[in-house]
Amino acid sequence: LSVPGVYHVGHGSLRALRDAVPDGFAVWLHGTPRQWEDPARPFVAEETDDFAQRCAAAGLRAERRCYGRGQPPGLDMHFDAIR
Repeated sequence: LSVPGVYHVGHGSLRALRDAVPDGFAVWLHGTPRQWEDPARPFVAEETDDFAQRCAAAGLRAERRCYGRGQPPGLDMHFDAIR
């Protein structure tokens, strides 16, 4: 992603999702350090945080899975995680 606009889901859609899913349901946010720690694209981490907060405000639990945590951000590691 090279431009902002990662999560296009509004509050109404999140509330509708909450009303349709069973208790214990979680929205999983998947990423790598290449995405969430890239100083050239801080909007990715900011938008991820904002989306997790919007999920919580709608009554949904948001969980994160960071592939390659603790490794230096890099393009090879990023694509290894999604293979």
